[in-house]
Amino acid sequence: MKKILIIEDEAPFREAVAFALEAEGYKVLQAENGAEGIELARTHIPDLILSDVMMDSVDGYEAVVSLRQNPKTSGIPIILMTGKVDNTGLVKAIELGADDYLSKPFTMSELLEAISIRFRKQEELLIQRREKMTDPRSYLTISIPTDLRTPVAGILGFSKAISREYVELKQSEIIELGRAIQKAARNVMRVAENFSVLAQIEIIANDEEKLKGLRGFTTPSAKAVVEPVAQDVAHQFERDDDLVMIMADTPAACSPEYLAKMARELIDNAMRYSPKGQKVQVSALPSDGTFSLIVTDFGRGMNPQQIADVQNLSNLYARLNEDRYFGWGLTVVKRLAELHNGSLLLASAGAAGMMAKVVLPAPSGS
Repeated sequence: MKKILIIEDEAPFREAVAFALEAEGYKVLQAENGAEGIELARTHIPDLILSDVMMDSVDGYEAVVSLRQNPKTSGIPIILMTGKVDNTGLVKAIELGADDYLSKPFTMSELLEAISIRFRKQEELLIQRREKMTDPRSYLTISIPTDLRTPVAGILGFSKAISREYVELKQSEIIELGRAIQKAARNVMRVAENFSVLAQIEIIANDEEKLKGLRGFTTPSAKAVVEPVAQDVAHQFERDDDLVMIMADTPAACSPEYLAKMARELIDNAMRYSPKGQKVQVSALPSDGTFSLIVTDFGRGMNPQQIADVQNLSNLYARLNEDRYFGWGLTVVKRLAELHNGSLLLASAGAAGMMAKVVLPAPSGS
């Protein structure tokens, strides 16, 4: 039985819609304001949300932003309902992450058709995800828009708060919102960059000449590449004192650009999912004819299923929806390492932390 959450402050209208939906076989949850609706969505995870726009305290637009920012609710279809609809409102709703927009008053047939369309599109996506695809580009087509929508919604929501309430906001609050916008923008850039790198990888992997050329690159000093990347990531997380580096001035059979990319993704992951005050160790060392980049943290770790999912692209998207421990970053690192005849090894002791190790060949003659 599909579960639908109605967020509406007008009780007679809300109850009438709930009665009609229950008659159609849906299970219905009701919230009388945006804040209550957000909490119900997080605890009960409905299959679809109907939300009024004009409500006191938290309006429908703000509810959409909040729901899209939470990994547990980011994929739930949302239909906004309003008594005042115009092109500006429609564009705003879609930009914030709503899936549809209904103008009051509407007929039950119009509402049921809108709900049916949302469920149909959701089912089409599920079918795509369940297929055992082997081409990572297929997963990118499905997941990149979703991964981008959450940080973009955050940027829109934070900028809205500044533009709407700038007179009443304190300088410290504006600075805090500005930093939140920067953080969300960096996430957008990171997703876009990972998409670009994965696309490059697939082009190179299917072209022997390009692959041979790629494997001819060498980084003379891994320390010179990894050290500034580690310092930059630690600074972004305001964790300069947590960074421990063990660096050898050793070469690696990889271009400086791709070595920096692998280091950034692993260190970012470690900083993001370990508590401030806990050390994150980054090592770049030679070992028995190979080069090893090792990043160790003492955060939440990964369970065996999550580690397996990094190796198995067919499960990756579904697991991302359930628990965003990792995004495309670890997949990028894995694919880059393999492209250079290397590997990515992951080990975790659960809450005791995480170790990620990239092993690359040493340059010939080194």
